[in-house]
Amino acid sequence: MVGSAAFADRLGATSRRDERVSYILREPETRHRFGISALVFAKDQLFTAGRDGTVRSWEIPAPPYRRPAADIPVAGAVRTFDEHVDWVNDVVLVDQFERLVSCSSDTTLKVWNMNDARRSLRTLVEHTDYVKALAVVPSGVASGSLDGRVLVWDLVTGSLRLECGVDLEEGQQRNGSVYCMSASVEGNVLVSGSTDKTISVWDVRTGDRVVHLRGHSDSVRCLTMKHDGRMMLSGGSDSTVKLWDLRQERCVRSFDSYADSSVWAVASNYEFDSFVSGGRDGSVWHTDIAADVASLVVEVADSDVRSNMVLDVALTPCNSAVWVSTTGSTVRLWPLPQEATGRMTDSDDASNAAGANVPTVQEKPADLEADIALQRPADVHTDRPLCLIPGLPGIIAQKIMNDRRHVLTCDTQGEYCIWDITRGVLEKSLGIIEDRDIDEVAKSQDKEVCIPSWFQVDIRLGSLSVRLDKSNAANAEIYAVDAGLDADTEEVKVNIGEHVVRALFRKWHEEYKKRISNGEESMDLRARSPPTNAQKNAADRANNLPPYSLPSHIPVIVTEDQSPVPILRRVVGSFQGNEQEVMPGWVLDLIRDGKGQVREAVKVSFGLEPEDGTGLPLLKPTTLTAPRVLRVKKVAAYIAREFKEQNTGVNVNQEHLEVLCNGKVLPSYMSLAAVRQFRWRSPDDLKLSFRLKPGVQAV
Repeated sequence: MVGSAAFADRLGATSRRDERVSYILREPETRHRFGISALVFAKDQLFTAGRDGTVRSWEIPAPPYRRPAADIPVAGAVRTFDEHVDWVNDVVLVDQFERLVSCSSDTTLKVWNMNDARRSLRTLVEHTDYVKALAVVPSGVASGSLDGRVLVWDLVTGSLRLECGVDLEEGQQRNGSVYCMSASVEGNVLVSGSTDKTISVWDVRTGDRVVHLRGHSDSVRCLTMKHDGRMMLSGGSDSTVKLWDLRQERCVRSFDSYADSSVWAVASNYEFDSFVSGGRDGSVWHTDIAADVASLVVEVADSDVRSNMVLDVALTPCNSAVWVSTTGSTVRLWPLPQEATGRMTDSDDASNAAGANVPTVQEKPADLEADIALQRPADVHTDRPLCLIPGLPGIIAQKIMNDRRHVLTCDTQGEYCIWDITRGVLEKSLGIIEDRDIDEVAKSQDKEVCIPSWFQVDIRLGSLSVRLDKSNAANAEIYAVDAGLDADTEEVKVNIGEHVVRALFRKWHEEYKKRISNGEESMDLRARSPPTNAQKNAADRANNLPPYSLPSHIPVIVTEDQSPVPILRRVVGSFQGNEQEVMPGWVLDLIRDGKGQVREAVKVSFGLEPEDGTGLPLLKPTTLTAPRVLRVKKVAAYIAREFKEQNTGVNVNQEHLEVLCNGKVLPSYMSLAAVRQFRWRSPDDLKLSFRLKPGVQAV
């Protein structure tokens, strides 16, 4: 279900535009591959929102976590919620932990049953930019976005209940881009922090701004509010954490532990007399507000400098330790200083990630001090985490190889891999290569071949995503042997992009034909015309070739330009044959109707003359035109044939000839396009020459 009528109308339209197909080359993983944006507790589980586009839940090991000689315990994966197509920026639990809400840079919110990850219950669409923050409010959830809007949603109906600040009088300042939010558990107070250096306090019943708080000298990056709505903590890019009295509408304390580093995360205990904060520099601090003492919890949250930026912190239920997530994919549990844990009190579920609020007020446990002793042994080593949620390396660089079938990638561990995108598999690992950038590594692995571009690649989610558009998917018709396919002869060609599309939707086509034959589907004859002879011939050639086979778990996503929500999302092996209404028209033309895009072959002009001093005769004409995919070996075959047909008196086979460019012998496998790109490199027409191989005599 979709929370935007406008989008629902667009989704149901019979004609869509700029439809594209994407598929992601990744295993059915249970770990994150990129940074963890948000953390939230639910009883014995921890939920993590990842920049790999997923939300995951974890079973936390019971304390005590370890003794010095023991291995670090690892949290067990429970579920993966995977529907967003961009970074997940925040996650909250609502309705007595029965609902999970996530928000993403794909501009949407998704509502889930926290115990069922198979499919989201609703997709809420209204924001026009990245949705960065969520907060639980009575009967719903509030969302804040870089579009500056603060929206309150009714989760029962999936509708937009109100927008905060829409009735501001002329001259009153509106929101900057919203980075963070928090709300009181016991009231109707909502706060949002923005890039305009201010904090807005809202009444969620009316959407009115109660007060506009100023005090930070840079963007406000994180917020957390006391359960009764009376106090609030804020962290900013000005390197400070500020304590606010919301009844007095002013900042009462300012804490500076981060030198010149931004504060990106903050979490407080139940009484609001201490808090933990994390910074862009990777350090995590515990601050005792009453004693005005700050203690360093960990100086470096991640040993990799690229991952050492704290994105969120979440205190354990008894406040003896803190979970820390960073721009890396591993989450770690760090013990708090003993002087801090000895005096803390809290409820079982009162500590959450910054901006993530529990929906009900919990009673404080009577045996808290005993729990603290169990959670944190006195002899624990503070230089190692108490527990881990390990992640996987994410891809951070990519290079498309010249054959347009392989992509070279480099991940956060420095490992280089080559992927075959036509079969959706990791072909080989080159290992960790130091002191060389990806261009240098690609050059050492590449071949002098030239294939037209037929796809685009994206690595934003830490995995390799391949995108096909109608405008480029049919660009590359090449010899089947060059596409890695067995063919009867070397003359057989295939459109490599369309052959991949056939593989992606093969399961759909099989199931669709079954449904037609069983009478479950009626043949849609609207605006259908028979394929042309050229289209029919191309389809026949493709059907006679071995198909590409992609792993059945690979996600396939169909999107429309300017729409944040996928029109269709399946894995390769899960199509049911009834999805034609939401499939791109150009895909149906190709798969169902055999009407691929037939394009005239791009040709190359080139001169062809004997090499100086060889004494070989001149062939006419000396200027020729041929398809850009024509190989050098075919040029040699043409020369041998013309020697005979033009009665030159030279009788040789193509194997006796060499073809040269700029005086250098060309490999027989090179195409004219590759010769022009790698050997000629001039805007003028290509010039080739020929001669006999050494030791060969003309007959």
